[in-house]
Amino acid sequence: GAQASRACGACGRMRAVVAVPAVLALALVLAGCHGETPGAIPPTPSPVPSPPGEWAGRVNPLPSDEATLARGRALFLVSCAPCHGPEADGKGVAATGLEPPPANFREGKRLSSKPDDVVFWRVSTGIPGTAMPAFSGTLSEEERWAILRFLRSLPGGRFDEPP
Repeated sequence: GAQASRACGACGRMRAVVAVPAVLALALVLAGCHGETPGAIPPTPSPVPSPPGEWAGRVNPLPSDEATLARGRALFLVSCAPCHGPEADGKGVAATGLEPPPANFREGKRLSSKPDDVVFWRVSTGIPGTAMPAFSGTLSEEERWAILRFLRSLPGGRFDEPP
């Protein structure tokens, strides 16, 4: 009887030693699971952030003429296309593996929902938590505005344009 009791006690401790880490591992896996539940309501998109002080209310000073659009496109191809793609569709050669992925400016919502000051601020200062760098140190203000003028020329690129 004593031998059986000792064996069962050891067995019970062994089960606890195995069960506790297994339960903790399962809890961690489930906590990190972000799968979609069928029929679940998708999260509400975050509101468009307001740019701080010196960026607020700025409007593109450059004309929407052929020369500005050509310059903006040329600058986009050099500075932005590696991530955003030569067609501004988010499919650049450097986009693979970036989380979140680079913006697709051709999908009709990204630009039409944001005024010039927001887009210019993001191009100038970068976007925290993403691979989007700040271009204020590498491109002049006029060059950044030319890129924005080019982006606004894309289908769905005008502010308040329906997608």
